[in-house]
Amino acid sequence: MKKKKKQLLKNFDSNGVVHYICLECGIKEKIPKEVVQFLDAGDVAFDPENAPQFDCEKCGGEMYPEYYKNILGHEFRISDRQ
Repeated sequence: MKKKKKQLLKNFDSNGVVHYICLECGIKEKIPKEVVQFLDAGDVAFDPENAPQFDCEKCGGEMYPEYYKNILGHEFRISDRQ
């Protein structure tokens, strides 16, 4: 049972969140994928080449996804911003 629970949590963690990293202080935050997709869907018509934006709770800096692919196929990687 423990092994199955651990595997389910691992799958949820890898598939159910988008990892965001603060460009100022480097802190990492997991944002539920549903939230990112919801915000992206509302903004993709206006600015499809920018990832959904979040502010760091620690320092107020801009957070950027470690990796995210929007519904139009645009890919965003933290390596693009560093």
